Amino acid sequence: MLRIPDGRVGLHVFAGRANGADNAVAAARAVYEQAVHAQSSGREIPSAGHDGWTARGLRLGWELAWNAATATVYTTDETDLAVLDDIGGDRSGMPN
Repeated sequence: MLRIPDGRVGLHVFAGRANGADNAVAAARAVYEQAVHAQSSGREIPSAGHDGWTARGLRLGWELAWNAATATVYTTDETDLAVLDDIGGDRSGMPN
């Protein structure tokens, strides 16, 4: 992600289930756009859907560089699962 006014860069991580990298990036982009729309309309960001995708920690004023987005398989550990529980994420289908 990029902060256009001052040139800072950062990283935003999305997680959820997908069949392949292209589908993962598409799912991440879709939940991001839903979250931005909800936030700009004064509504709460939607919770994770059945596929586990959600967007949290949006940073206003930052642009996501979707053309540079990548996806990879991620394996969870107990710390990750605790964080997922804290944000209300869907643990179904995840390894124990």
